Amino acid sequence: RPGILEVELRLQRGQQIHVQMGGAGRPKLRRMVLTNQFSVCLEHRHGEDGLCCLCPEALFESRVPGISPASDVMLWESSADYVAGWRAAVELEAAASVVEDGESRLFFNVDITWGQAGVAFFEIPASVAAAHKIKLRSVVENSDGPSEWASAWLCLRRPAPTPSDRDWSGHAAVFKTSIVDDEDNEQTPGHASIGEDDEWLQRAAALSPSRVRVFFRLVAGGSDT
Repeated sequence: RPGILEVELRLQRGQQIHVQMGGAGRPKLRRMVLTNQFSVCLEHRHGEDGLCCLCPEALFESRVPGISPASDVMLWESSADYVAGWRAAVELEAAASVVEDGESRLFFNVDITWGQAGVAFFEIPASVAAAHKIKLRSVVENSDGPSEWASAWLCLRRPAPTPSDRDWSGHAAVFKTSIVDDEDNEQTPGHASIGEDDEWLQRAAALSPSRVRVFFRLVAGGSDT
């Protein structure tokens, strides 16, 4: 059932709270558990280190020595060089904004269909995505290949089924979305330009009971095994 969730937390000094720790070597704070079904991920909120959970490729590319910042380049030899030059900076800025703006959507009890190599998908009603203005699209590509590694990011959690088990958590990059009708026919919309994401989603919502199928890829360093 869709709705708006607002959480206001007031803590006193010395108050005990339920948190999860993890990480190899020096453990770090990963998650604040509010209920068995709801928790707040802290792992991707650890500044620059947290961005490794969402876009490690962009972070790695931005740290390659000897490469001039894109803002210092006055003339690009090709559109491919321009895209490659700005790709990491744009993706890091987008990921940081997603973490800071607090406008993330939460989904509970979502069934995930797992494939190979950490690739999976889930589905949500198109009417829900349209009503809550959820931006969902495939990655933008050009003639020289993809101009981004992800169109959105996911923070995933599976609560432990029994007290003796452990929670599973992970982070993932969305790379493709499609519309599926009630006969399971799949249609992939064209790569939407910035500002045009809503149009195809509104059309899909009108084709009740269509669903949005979201494909994602787990981030290895930001997910439990």
